[in-house]
Amino acid sequence: MDFPKGQTFFCGFFLAFLLCSNAVQASPNYKDALAKSILYFQGQRSGRTPTSQKFPWRSVSGLGDGSQAHVDLVGGYYDAGDNVKFNFPMAYTTTMLAWSTLENSKPLGPELANARVAIRWATDYLIKCATATPGVLYVGVGDPNVDHKCWERPEDMDTARTVYSVSRDKPGSDVAAETAAALAASSLVFRKVDPVYSRLLLRTAKSVFQFAAQYRGSYSDSLGNAACPFYCSYSGYKDELLWGAAWLLRATKDVKYRNFIDTLGANDAINLFSWDNKLAGARVLLARGSLVANDRSYDTFKQQAQDFMCKILPNSPYSSTQYTKGGLMFILPDNNLQYVAAISNLLTTYAKYMKSAKSTFNCGNILVTHNTLINLARKQVDYILGDNPMRMSYMVGYGTNYPKRIHHRASSLPSKTSHPQSFGCDGGFQPYYYSPNPNPNILTGAIVGGPNNNDFYPDERTDYSHSEPATYINAAIVGVYLKPNEPYTLHYHDDAVPKRLRITQATLGDATRHSPARSIVRCSVGDKPAIAICSLSVRELICCQLELEFEESHDVVFSVTGPRGVYLAGYLITLAPAACRFSLDHKGQEKATVETAGCSDHDLHESELDSIKTWVYLKPNEPYTLHYHDDAVPKRLRITQATLGDATRHSPARSIVRCSVGDKPAIAICSLSVRELICCQLELEFEESHDVVFSVMGPRGVYLAGYLITPAPTACRLSIDHMGQEKATVETAGCSDHDLHKGELDSIKTCLIQESLNKDIEQSDKHINSGKHMLKCVKNKNREGNIITTFDRKIGKDGNEDSGIDEAQDETIGVKTHSVCEHTLDYDKNHSIGDMNANSNIFESRRPTTGNVEFGFCGKVKSREQERQIGKIVLTKKAVC
Repeated sequence: MDFPKGQTFFCGFFLAFLLCSNAVQASPNYKDALAKSILYFQGQRSGRTPTSQKFPWRSVSGLGDGSQAHVDLVGGYYDAGDNVKFNFPMAYTTTMLAWSTLENSKPLGPELANARVAIRWATDYLIKCATATPGVLYVGVGDPNVDHKCWERPEDMDTARTVYSVSRDKPGSDVAAETAAALAASSLVFRKVDPVYSRLLLRTAKSVFQFAAQYRGSYSDSLGNAACPFYCSYSGYKDELLWGAAWLLRATKDVKYRNFIDTLGANDAINLFSWDNKLAGARVLLARGSLVANDRSYDTFKQQAQDFMCKILPNSPYSSTQYTKGGLMFILPDNNLQYVAAISNLLTTYAKYMKSAKSTFNCGNILVTHNTLINLARKQVDYILGDNPMRMSYMVGYGTNYPKRIHHRASSLPSKTSHPQSFGCDGGFQPYYYSPNPNPNILTGAIVGGPNNNDFYPDERTDYSHSEPATYINAAIVGVYLKPNEPYTLHYHDDAVPKRLRITQATLGDATRHSPARSIVRCSVGDKPAIAICSLSVRELICCQLELEFEESHDVVFSVTGPRGVYLAGYLITLAPAACRFSLDHKGQEKATVETAGCSDHDLHESELDSIKTWVYLKPNEPYTLHYHDDAVPKRLRITQATLGDATRHSPARSIVRCSVGDKPAIAICSLSVRELICCQLELEFEESHDVVFSVMGPRGVYLAGYLITPAPTACRLSIDHMGQEKATVETAGCSDHDLHKGELDSIKTCLIQESLNKDIEQSDKHINSGKHMLKCVKNKNREGNIITTFDRKIGKDGNEDSGIDEAQDETIGVKTHSVCEHTLDYDKNHSIGDMNANSNIFESRRPTTGNVEFGFCGKVKSREQERQIGKIVLTKKAVC
């Protein structure tokens, strides 16, 4: 921490169920973020760094700490971007890191050992501070007022390493009780793996808490400007006494700590949680007694915890929390992400307790389930990792677009290896602190203070309130880890437009895990029991085609049981709600169709009732013709997935799937290989009157999955999503005789589009305000060679479609070509042309970018009079892909 920041701490969690959609921006890699968030603590180490140190630009520092008081205070962490050890936020960091580890020990997996190392680096130092001198608790090393006037590496510190302490005469109940909480929580982390060390931690915690309770007073008053304005105890010390007693109660189950809590009277309402104010955290921890242990005497704390949640939830009538337009909680301007991480940690921890008790509660008329809390926390974490208006990860080293000029001395200055000479106290300011260049050393995993209330982050080293990372931010985020066996709730009905969610594919993730055990994906709708929708394993099936649809009015909960996470892919359809159905094609060997929960109140959508799931195996270099028009009922064929077969063949060569319709040339629809892509999501449709020929070129066969749909034939459209990295939309042959089917027209694949019409629509053609209109679909190529489709409307002089008009009176009303976000023409031939213009979507002819994209009316205007009558149509689409 560099300058006065007020309240600035948090410690959190990452839940690890891997979820992926076909959107342009891939979902966050929580495992990678988790590992990096723990790695970050190595960059904050003070003392003698071990040989396992991952940051080569950090080395030994502060080896004389404590010598001024003739004690050994070597070790611990620098709190943020400076070279000071503040025990108040360091102890909070340790408590949160320990809590996150306790609640997520199994999901942490291989990172559990690293988390324990990070905790022990702090607790070893805190034990020294608590036991070095009887009756004294050391609470900091380094004069912050002097240190903040320097910009130098911790390895070069030449400022006085002043030692600060509290005692009977200079009490510090807040910092002492927080230290006790850290040691007690950590004793639980080491209880099984190192019982001797665990007992030492707990014994020290009891002693320090006794000191805090017996000699009451704020450390801010005792230390003066050594604590304020840096880490003042603004909230007093009662919240720390409650917090410390709650952790000792959990660690010892000694009733004396419960009696102490009951007499404390810390009942203030609160809507934040931080290194300074622990009330919300203590109440969530104590509510565990009611929810998990089913002890009714803890119901008061459960109610207080729920009151806190109601102040945080954005849709709650009692909410007092501000959110940015991008969806980020905004608590305070300085280092806001500390509060976001800390509160997200509480949301997920309390959700875990609620799930254990199968409990819900209400905020006014809003029902809150454990998934409500998890989803809000996940949105905050996703925002931090890059799902935000700036498309920036606020974790250093995560992704490609992250803060490059963080406010951090060691990161911003050349290492001793590259610059052996010391910079001195102020030698680093001009060439490095004020430099516009990126920091030479990447502090991987560091989470900065974050954007302002307008979702803007300037990435300036001098802007410490936004660009400085801190240990207490990372400690909270470690708990927000999305994991197998942790349900994920998907909300997709946030606006007034009815939608159906379609899940199309599940693919096994966690490639680094070699366990042959199955990962089973389950799904539930509303309050109905979960059902298994697919089973995946590295030995049998790693990719599964799904056809799982949900109606608009229900939340959907997904979960994974097993050793490996799973990627889910899907999109939204804006049809009227349909029955929730899934059809599973298991490598062409088994097929199941079931009705999921929550769809009994609606009739099945006609286009889904007649769907027949099928599959076919394509042998290499043997074309296969598919006939599907053997009866009088019109049908459309939909091909949904191609999966590489021939598991016994180990050739790395590609297998290319091709398709042709009627006498048209074949086109490649996907390319598969064992090294790159073994399963490809397709959306390939054919109308009833043509045979379709599929073929495979390459060493391995391919399974194709698909089904038939029996509504009136629609335009034949092919959409290919190649691992979320490319998508092409072309019109196949044979679409000239049918109107476009509305069920397909309103589909929005992997993007959300908000439309507004320009007032110029009012100038649309008046004198041809009635009559019939005919659309015809024509396949052409543009100058770039892209296949396009032109939709022409033919209108007669008397308003009839076949009145003998000549070609000069045709109007081209839409052109579609390559597009990432497609929104197809919605045309109703009963509308007047004025209405049609107002309701139509003019096709986009280039790849859109985030922001406003203008689409102009593409009519063939033959005269100025016609231009005046038709007017200009402009659609402004804000596309977020």
